[in-house]
Amino acid sequence: MIEIKTDWSEENLKKYIMYKFLFSNKFTIAAMAVFGICFAAIAASCITMFAMTESAVFLVMAGAVAVLAAGTVIFFIVKVNKNVKVSADMGKESSENESVILTEDKITVCKNQVPYGEMNWDKISSIDLNEKGKTAYLSTEEGAVLILEYKNIVVGAEKELREMLLIKNVKLSEKA
Repeated sequence: MIEIKTDWSEENLKKYIMYKFLFSNKFTIAAMAVFGICFAAIAASCITMFAMTESAVFLVMAGAVAVLAAGTVIFFIVKVNKNVKVSADMGKESSENESVILTEDKITVCKNQVPYGEMNWDKISSIDLNEKGKTAYLSTEEGAVLILEYKNIVVGAEKELREMLLIKNVKLSEKA
Protein backbone atom coordinates (compact mmCIF):
# COMPACT_ATOMS: atom_id res chain seq x y z
CA MET A 1 0.00 0.00 0.00
CA ILE A 2 1.26 3.45 -0.92
CA GLU A 3 -0.41 6.68 0.13
CA ILE A 4 0.48 9.87 -1.68
CA LYS A 5 -0.85 13.43 -1.50
CA THR A 6 -2.32 14.73 -4.75
CA ASP A 7 -0.64 18.13 -4.53
CA TRP A 8 1.32 18.82 -7.71
CA SER A 9 3.41 21.62 -9.06
CA GLU A 10 2.79 23.76 -12.13
CA GLU A 11 6.10 22.52 -13.53
CA ASN A 12 4.98 18.88 -13.57
CA LEU A 13 1.58 19.80 -14.99
CA LYS A 14 3.30 21.74 -17.77
CA LYS A 15 5.62 18.80 -18.52
CA TYR A 16 2.61 16.50 -18.73
CA ILE A 17 0.70 18.81 -21.08
CA MET A 18 3.74 19.27 -23.33
CA TYR A 19 4.39 15.53 -23.37
CA LYS A 20 0.79 14.60 -24.13
CA PHE A 21 0.24 17.30 -26.71
CA LEU A 22 3.57 17.22 -28.50
CA PHE A 23 5.26 13.88 -28.06
CA SER A 24 2.68 11.20 -27.35
CA ASN A 25 1.10 11.32 -30.78
CA LYS A 26 2.99 10.61 -34.02
CA PHE A 27 0.54 12.72 -36.03
CA THR A 28 1.30 15.80 -33.92
CA ILE A 29 5.05 15.26 -34.26
CA ALA A 30 4.70 14.83 -38.03
CA ALA A 31 2.48 17.92 -38.35
CA MET A 32 4.95 20.06 -36.41
CA ALA A 33 7.80 18.82 -38.59
CA VAL A 34 5.85 19.52 -41.80
CA PHE A 35 4.90 23.03 -40.66
CA GLY A 36 8.48 23.76 -39.68
CA ILE A 37 9.76 22.53 -43.03
CA CYS A 38 7.11 24.58 -44.88
CA PHE A 39 7.98 27.77 -42.98
CA ALA A 40 11.70 27.18 -43.65
CA ALA A 41 11.11 26.40 -47.35
CA ILE A 42 8.98 29.51 -47.90
CA ALA A 43 11.51 31.73 -46.11
CA ALA A 44 14.42 30.16 -48.06
CA SER A 45 12.64 30.59 -51.38
CA CYS A 46 11.90 34.25 -50.56
CA ILE A 47 15.55 34.84 -49.72
CA THR A 48 16.62 33.07 -52.93
CA MET A 49 14.23 35.21 -54.97
CA PHE A 50 15.60 38.33 -53.26
CA ALA A 51 19.15 37.26 -54.19
CA MET A 52 18.10 36.68 -57.79
CA THR A 53 15.95 39.77 -58.35
CA GLU A 54 17.21 42.13 -55.62
CA SER A 55 13.59 43.07 -55.03
CA ALA A 56 12.99 44.09 -51.40
CA VAL A 57 9.49 42.61 -51.56
CA PHE A 58 10.92 39.11 -51.22
CA LEU A 59 13.01 40.12 -48.22
CA VAL A 60 9.92 41.59 -46.58
CA MET A 61 8.02 38.36 -47.33
CA ALA A 62 10.82 36.27 -45.77
CA GLY A 63 10.64 38.48 -42.69
CA ALA A 64 6.86 38.10 -42.56
CA VAL A 65 7.16 34.31 -42.70
CA ALA A 66 9.75 34.39 -39.90
CA VAL A 67 7.47 36.61 -37.79
CA LEU A 68 4.52 34.30 -38.48
CA ALA A 69 6.53 31.23 -37.43
CA ALA A 70 7.78 32.96 -34.27
CA GLY A 71 4.25 34.18 -33.51
CA THR A 72 2.91 30.65 -33.80
CA VAL A 73 5.46 29.34 -31.32
CA ILE A 74 4.87 32.23 -28.91
CA PHE A 75 1.08 31.80 -29.15
CA PHE A 76 1.41 28.10 -28.35
CA ILE A 77 3.69 28.74 -25.36
CA VAL A 78 1.39 31.46 -23.98
CA LYS A 79 -1.70 29.23 -24.35
CA VAL A 80 0.02 26.29 -22.61
CA ASN A 81 1.21 28.52 -19.76
CA LYS A 82 -2.26 30.03 -19.35
CA ASN A 83 -3.92 26.60 -19.28
CA VAL A 84 -1.34 25.30 -16.81
CA LYS A 85 -1.91 28.29 -14.53
CA VAL A 86 -5.70 27.87 -14.63
CA SER A 87 -5.45 24.11 -14.07
CA ALA A 88 -2.97 24.54 -11.23
CA ASP A 89 -5.20 27.07 -9.49
CA MET A 90 -8.23 24.78 -9.86
CA GLY A 91 -6.20 21.79 -8.69
CA LYS A 92 -4.96 23.53 -5.57
CA GLU A 93 -8.52 24.41 -4.57
CA SER A 94 -9.91 20.94 -5.15
CA SER A 95 -6.97 18.82 -3.96
CA GLU A 96 -6.41 20.34 -0.55
CA ASN A 97 -6.12 17.56 2.04
CA GLU A 98 -6.61 14.99 -0.74
CA SER A 99 -4.56 11.84 -1.00
CA VAL A 100 -4.58 8.64 -3.01
CA ILE A 101 -3.99 5.13 -1.72
CA LEU A 102 -2.58 2.74 -4.29
CA THR A 103 -2.86 -0.99 -3.71
CA GLU A 104 -2.45 -3.94 -6.05
CA ASP A 105 -6.22 -4.08 -6.63
CA LYS A 106 -7.47 -0.50 -6.66
CA ILE A 107 -6.86 3.21 -6.31
CA THR A 108 -8.69 4.91 -3.44
CA VAL A 109 -9.12 8.69 -3.27
CA CYS A 110 -9.34 10.17 0.23
CA LYS A 111 -10.31 13.63 1.44
CA ASN A 112 -9.21 14.50 4.99
CA GLN A 113 -8.10 10.85 5.27
CA VAL A 114 -11.65 9.59 4.63
CA PRO A 115 -12.15 7.46 1.50
CA TYR A 116 -14.68 8.92 -0.91
CA GLY A 117 -13.89 7.26 -4.22
CA GLU A 118 -12.41 4.08 -5.65
CA MET A 119 -11.21 3.06 -9.05
CA ASN A 120 -9.93 -0.23 -10.35
CA TRP A 121 -6.65 -0.34 -12.25
CA ASP A 122 -8.67 -1.45 -15.30
CA LYS A 123 -9.84 2.17 -15.71
CA ILE A 124 -6.27 3.41 -16.15
CA SER A 125 -5.46 3.73 -19.87
CA SER A 126 -1.86 4.96 -19.63
CA ILE A 127 0.91 5.29 -17.10
CA ASP A 128 3.75 7.68 -17.88
CA LEU A 129 6.77 7.91 -15.60
CA ASN A 130 8.86 11.07 -15.64
CA GLU A 131 12.06 10.07 -13.87
CA LYS A 132 13.63 13.50 -14.33
CA GLY A 133 10.69 15.23 -12.68
CA LYS A 134 10.17 12.35 -10.22
CA THR A 135 6.52 12.18 -11.17
CA ALA A 136 4.04 9.60 -12.46
CA TYR A 137 1.03 10.43 -14.62
CA LEU A 138 -1.95 8.07 -14.59
CA SER A 139 -4.59 8.74 -17.26
CA THR A 140 -8.05 7.26 -17.62
CA GLU A 141 -9.96 6.62 -20.84
CA GLU A 142 -12.29 9.52 -19.92
CA GLY A 143 -9.35 11.94 -19.93
CA ALA A 144 -8.86 12.35 -16.19
CA VAL A 145 -5.24 12.60 -15.05
CA LEU A 146 -3.75 11.73 -11.69
CA ILE A 147 -0.37 13.40 -11.14
CA LEU A 148 1.70 11.66 -8.47
CA GLU A 149 4.85 13.47 -7.38
CA TYR A 150 7.21 11.14 -5.53
CA LYS A 151 8.03 13.85 -2.95
CA ASN A 152 4.40 13.73 -1.75
CA ILE A 153 4.50 10.09 -0.62
CA VAL A 154 3.05 9.77 2.89
CA VAL A 155 3.10 5.99 3.38
CA GLY A 156 5.48 3.76 1.45
CA ALA A 157 8.58 4.53 -0.57
CA GLU A 158 9.42 5.96 -3.98
CA LYS A 159 10.95 2.65 -5.04
CA GLU A 160 7.75 0.75 -4.16
CA LEU A 161 5.64 3.22 -6.14
CA ARG A 162 7.87 3.01 -9.22
CA GLU A 163 7.91 -0.81 -9.08
CA MET A 164 4.12 -0.98 -8.72
CA LEU A 165 3.58 1.43 -11.61
CA LEU A 166 6.09 -0.37 -13.84
CA ILE A 167 4.31 -3.69 -13.21
CA LYS A 168 0.92 -2.08 -13.90
CA ASN A 169 2.32 -0.48 -17.07
CA VAL A 170 3.55 -3.86 -18.33
CA LYS A 171 0.07 -5.30 -17.70
CA LEU A 172 -1.43 -2.36 -19.62
CA SER A 173 0.86 -3.11 -22.57
CA GLU A 174 -0.10 -6.78 -22.52
CA LYS A 175 -3.79 -5.85 -22.41
CA ALA A 176 -3.45 -3.61 -25.45
